[in-house]
Amino acid sequence: PPGFLNQARERIHNATSTFQLVADDTPLTGRVVNIEGQPVAGASLRVTQLNYSETGSLDEWEKAAEKSEADFYEIRMLLTKSLGNDVGGATLEYIPTVVTDRNGRFTFKGLGRERIVKLLISGPGIATSYVVARTRKGKIIEVPVQASNPWREKMVYHPSEFTYVAGPSHPVSGVVRDSKTHQPLPGVKLQSYRLAGRSTSGWSEGLVQTVTDDQGRYRLEGLPIGKNEVICLNPKDQPYLLSKFVAETSAGLPVLKKDVDLTRGIWAEGRAYDMASSEPIRGGRVDYFAFNDNPFLQPVKKSLAHLTAHHTLHSDGTYRIPVLPGPGIVTVMADEHMKYQRGKGAENIKGKKYRQMNAFNTVPYLLIISNFHIMAEVNPAEDAKSVQLDFPFDSGRSLQIKVIKQDSKAVNSGNYIGLMEEFPSWNGFENGQLIIRGYRPEQPRRVQAIEPESKQVGYLLIDEEDPSDLKITLEPWAEITGRLVDESGGPKANVMLSDVYQVISKDPNVALLPPNPEQKSGGSVSYPTDKNGRFQIRGLIPGKIYSVSAKETRKNGSDFQLGDFLNGKPLKPGEIRDLGDVQFKPEGSE
Repeated sequence: PPGFLNQARERIHNATSTFQLVADDTPLTGRVVNIEGQPVAGASLRVTQLNYSETGSLDEWEKAAEKSEADFYEIRMLLTKSLGNDVGGATLEYIPTVVTDRNGRFTFKGLGRERIVKLLISGPGIATSYVVARTRKGKIIEVPVQASNPWREKMVYHPSEFTYVAGPSHPVSGVVRDSKTHQPLPGVKLQSYRLAGRSTSGWSEGLVQTVTDDQGRYRLEGLPIGKNEVICLNPKDQPYLLSKFVAETSAGLPVLKKDVDLTRGIWAEGRAYDMASSEPIRGGRVDYFAFNDNPFLQPVKKSLAHLTAHHTLHSDGTYRIPVLPGPGIVTVMADEHMKYQRGKGAENIKGKKYRQMNAFNTVPYLLIISNFHIMAEVNPAEDAKSVQLDFPFDSGRSLQIKVIKQDSKAVNSGNYIGLMEEFPSWNGFENGQLIIRGYRPEQPRRVQAIEPESKQVGYLLIDEEDPSDLKITLEPWAEITGRLVDESGGPKANVMLSDVYQVISKDPNVALLPPNPEQKSGGSVSYPTDKNGRFQIRGLIPGKIYSVSAKETRKNGSDFQLGDFLNGKPLKPGEIRDLGDVQFKPEGSE
């Protein structure tokens, strides 16, 4: 993305020829054993990522990780320096691979002191897996990936000396062929998509991979025992559609045989460009969706796959992606995701739509319109060689808005929501001025501003044909407190309060909850109840209504809509209102 690119350029521009070396007195040491406790000889340990802090110390990181509310995303933000990739199985090739000895032992030097190291461990008869350790002595640290879903996947951070218990693996082999000609396909890459026991599919992508030989034959090693999903990637010069299959392995059985047939499609190709400048859109992903009623879809409906960013825009804005004959949709999402409005072109597509979700009924999954900048329908004939489809990006009309205090002086800085039409998210502003993009009079724009230091907020609804001289005058914010209780009056702890998206997306007169300064992991704004069920929300806009939902953060937790928890009694500037006990009533309860 452009932001990371600019950071990289700045680092290069400010770089010197001096290399700062760090102490390497804490290597990673330990053993790799199987589930029976026997040593695994010949296991490979490769580094995929190194993370460390600006200070070079993990003190602050460890303190944050030991807090009860900590999660992976929160503590990762403290590690501002990194090398390598988070997912995909790619390794830092310049760091030598370490192989376990006959006793399963290893010593990994050259990583540097006070590092978080992500390793890829693979070997004969064991499941390939990521393992995270730190070049620091201590104990195992375990945190949930998301604090809001603590029952789901957890991250385990080993100390510098540890024993890794590797799960068993079972090889899968077969031949990849053309579905019509049955000719073998060489050079097809097969890789893991979702591994058995992994709830987060993205973290499994590319962990295990191989490529077919000249006879289309492949052999996958390193898949865990259980139900795995494997994806086949098309050779770049041939329009085969992405295809997935299930490889369900069992311990003690012979090699699992899975032959795979790939469907040859039709190239959709063209160019994405900015309408105002005619410049190409440099950077973005391209995706294909087939309508559920496409007659050519049925033979591949279960196997048609999707892999994020597999098809991308080239530097000149051109692209090429395989599609099926019959009706479907090609979408583009630019890397500059906050420059262009979402969903352009959807109004011209006639396929079946789920209006409540604002989505098209497509495969490999429902196409959520707001997830893409631009889209267009394709409907090539069965004998077509290719189909041409260009994508003109239009950033739309931009508006400047002044943010002032009660005395008409400009507000130096703060946060605001309303930059884009879709996906309301909080952004920063400076010098008393903010900008909104893609304004359309037929779609009123809600703009909220907050200045935390002075505890002031403001609100503006823009719905004029030709708005001008726009300004938001801030006033003292309001606060609420309360306690969430169950039907018997007991406290409801660890319940997240957040906006009801279905309401705020349809009614611009409903205000959004202010940013939560205690929320570290990003995502939608939410406010948790404490162990006594209490909650507090600062930064509410006087005179406005809110629509709030409550969701338990436990596995299979209940949720329900509190709706307007102010009960039609808007807050006044500077007011602090105690709502008292608010009863939690799960959906379906009386």
